[in-house]
Amino acid sequence: MNTSKINFTNPFYNSEALSSMIFELLKEKNLQNNHPDVYKRAGLSRANFSNYISGKNCPTPEKARRLIVGLKCSLTEAEKLLSYCGYAFSQDAPYDNCLKECLQQEIYIYTDVEIYISQKTGYYRPDTILVA
Repeated sequence: MNTSKINFTNPFYNSEALSSMIFELLKEKNLQNNHPDVYKRAGLSRANFSNYISGKNCPTPEKARRLIVGLKCSLTEAEKLLSYCGYAFSQDAPYDNCLKECLQQEIYIYTDVEIYISQKTGYYRPDTILVA
């Protein structure tokens, strides 16, 4: 059985713009000296966060949404960050609509976001609720 990860290449991923935006947000929100708080709030590993800020890896749609929460993005910042990752919010997706509500309400802990989404939609993903 092959357990290697699939290498996903997103043709719309702009690593330089994403890395630059992450550093800008860290500075603007006075988080540049508190990376652990950012990646823990987002439910991301240190390695993943490091790879995103260095531009080594493109976040999956799920990880990009986590990054948005960890960086305490406004809705406008979230849309821009997603676009640098090659993604966008879907107007028809209850998950995305709930996430946008969370950003507007300034809910910036990913486990709280997942609980909010599960309460609003009835959709529960136990793999995303638990954070190490």
